Parts: sequence; C-alpha cells; structure tokens
Amino acid sequence: MTVMNGLFEESPALTSETYKLIKSISRVMAVNAPSGYQLVLEAQLRAGLIALNLHKPNPRFLRKPQSLPHWKEKLAKELLLSGMCRNIAIEEVARACSLSRSHFSRAFKFSTGVSPKDWANTMRMKRAQELMGDPSKSISDISLELGFSDQSHFSRTFARHFGASPKAWRSKSASATDQSSQPLIC
Repeated sequence: MTVMNGLFEESPALTSETYKLIKSISRVMAVNAPSGYQLVLEAQLRAGLIALNLHKPNPRFLRKPQSLPHWKEKLAKELLLSGMCRNIAIEEVARACSLSRSHFSRAFKFSTGVSPKDWANTMRMKRAQELMGDPSKSISDISLELGFSDQSHFSRTFARHFGASPKAWRSKSASATDQSSQPLIC
C-alpha cells in the first residue's frame, strides 16, 4: 500500500482513476482466481497503460526555449536593421526565418537577451544618436528618417532611452564637443 501511495504521490500524471486500476490489478494478482483471471488482468493492465499515456505531460511544454541558429539570428538582425525606417513587422521577420511569431520572439530573446522589438528600438536610438550629431538635420527630419510617425513619438522614445529630450541631448552634446575642442591651458 505504501508503494502504491509513494508511486501516486511522486507521479502527478497518475490520476485517481489510474490509482484505482492499479489497486484493482493488485487485488486480482493477490487472489488465485479461477479461469479467466489472466484475461481480466491483461485488460486492466492495458487500461492502466492507456490511462497513463493519456495523462502523461505534453513534452512540448517541457522543452526549454532554444536559441536561434546563428544564420537565422544574423538574418533577423539584418531584416530588423533594414526595416528600421519602415517599422518592419516582427511577423515578417519571423516568416523570413521560417518560424511562427511567438517561437521566433522566444528564440530571439533567448539568443540576444532582449525581444526583437526592444533590439530594433535600441538600434533605432543608436542611429538617432548618430544622426543627432549632424546639426544640419532637424529633429523632425531625423524622426521621419527613422520611421517614427511623428516628432512627438520620436521625442518620447528618445527621452525614455537617453533620459533627455532630443533638443536637450543635442545642446548638451554640442557643449561637450565645444569644451573638448578648446586648448588646454597649463
């Protein structure tokens, strides 16, 4: 009885139905029943095996997330970079990698440590930082070049990423450049 209880407790896949079948089989085995007990025992064993098979955990849910193969990660990053200006859809990148959107997103995050959307936004902000260094480009032009729907959206995203508005960041960056270009007086 304790073995049965131990087996039942250790295996959550065993339902009470399966437990009852196992007890029934053990009763049939304990009694030297007349003819036909072997058929009853075989039928109960088969029913038990079927029940165990029906209640086993789905291996799909037990799998750990896997990283993208190197070539798929490279392709995804290239597509995300090339689509930076037009806001490429994650579904489109996933399709190019022959994966579903959810599987691609999980694998990309497992490989890079960030979601595809976050990675693409980080790359957009790095590009914004480069473009902001050119004083001939207006903030509005930069926001359009990077595929933002309007300057306000760009400014909010930029401020969230760098902790300052594009205008404040540009003036701070310009003053830092001016100070570094002055000769040192000893």
